[in-house]
Amino acid sequence: MVNITDIPHQPLAGVVVIDFATHTAGPIISRVLGDWGATVIKVESKEGELSRWSDAGQGMPLEDGNGPSFAVVNVNKRALSIDMKAEGAKEVFYSLLAKANVMCTNMREPALKKLGADWETVHEKFPHLIWARLSGYGEEGAMASEPGFDSVSYFARGGAMLDFCDAKDEYPLPAPLGFGDNVLGITLAGGVSAALVKQARTGQGSKVITNLYANAIWAAGQMLQVSQGDKVSYPRSRFSGTPLNNTYRAKDGGWFLFTAFVPKQYAAVAKALGIEWVLNDSRFETVEKATEHNTELIPIIDEAFAKFTTEEAEKMLTENDVPHGQLRHVKDIVTDQQAKDNHMIFPYTFEPTGREYWLASSPIKFDGTHPQPQNYPAPYLAEHTVEVLKEFGFADDKIEDLLNRKVIFQRGR
Repeated sequence: MVNITDIPHQPLAGVVVIDFATHTAGPIISRVLGDWGATVIKVESKEGELSRWSDAGQGMPLEDGNGPSFAVVNVNKRALSIDMKAEGAKEVFYSLLAKANVMCTNMREPALKKLGADWETVHEKFPHLIWARLSGYGEEGAMASEPGFDSVSYFARGGAMLDFCDAKDEYPLPAPLGFGDNVLGITLAGGVSAALVKQARTGQGSKVITNLYANAIWAAGQMLQVSQGDKVSYPRSRFSGTPLNNTYRAKDGGWFLFTAFVPKQYAAVAKALGIEWVLNDSRFETVEKATEHNTELIPIIDEAFAKFTTEEAEKMLTENDVPHGQLRHVKDIVTDQQAKDNHMIFPYTFEPTGREYWLASSPIKFDGTHPQPQNYPAPYLAEHTVEVLKEFGFADDKIEDLLNRKVIFQRGR
């Protein structure tokens, strides 16, 4: 077992993580651990894991399956390729686990048992190892072995898709890409970090698990609570919620959401909009009454807000210290100076085309430093197989034999 090393700003320096995961949520775990200083070895089949080819449908040129969508969840890793069905493959895999601190996976239990990578097998052989797994619906119950994606397990079953749908007669929109996966990955990275404390103290490993559905329920905790009341209090449409936590449009088209539940903020907004009279109207004089008469007050605020340009509305809300946000598209993040100033995104060059993208940074900082730059770009398939095995103590002739027998694979061989 590799001990944690005290390196400033990299709290997980010295920790070795075996990434035995696929798609998005699984690799996100070790992506985050790598950002925090861990050494991450990505173990894949000879074909590579499925997310390597996810950009093919977008017409992206792929070289060894290294596209931008793969990169965002696999920076800070090195890649090793094994044919787990070949004779001698488990010996190689177990040699990695023997010197690692953590194994991360999101494979289903039947597949893990077949490969000898399930918790019971791994824990018996390597009691020091932290075995971290995420699933769609948890380890118990009728759905334990069902496939899970954030679209179906997080958004659909978690309630967000249907409860955020406005018009009753419209089909709900498909879930946004990767939101649940990214939240789940960093959640489990936090659980692994707690298990590393136990490992450092006792030398013992842990089974650390979570699932997409549980995280959807956790994220919807407040909505879940209020949904059990006599009257559902979260908005199902713009006119079913409070006017003081709602969306309004400036005259040049910019949309804003502001929150003015505090009486002082309500008064400041009313004054700034030139509708201070509503504070003396018996229908709207308190926050509670304004909410009760929402269908009457919303059009009044609509008309007043529409007299401001986007720039004027931003200034007005800021000067009155009203919590607000201008509605933006996801694509606007790459030009947002606030995101750049805080290193929430970082530039990444996609080597096959030389095109630069902005990728999302993991959102935790240590000691005031930023989690970038990355130590490693996203790896090509089988890019580091020989390099990694040498570091793990494999002799040159042993590596050559494994390559010749096609147990392992190296890019360029």
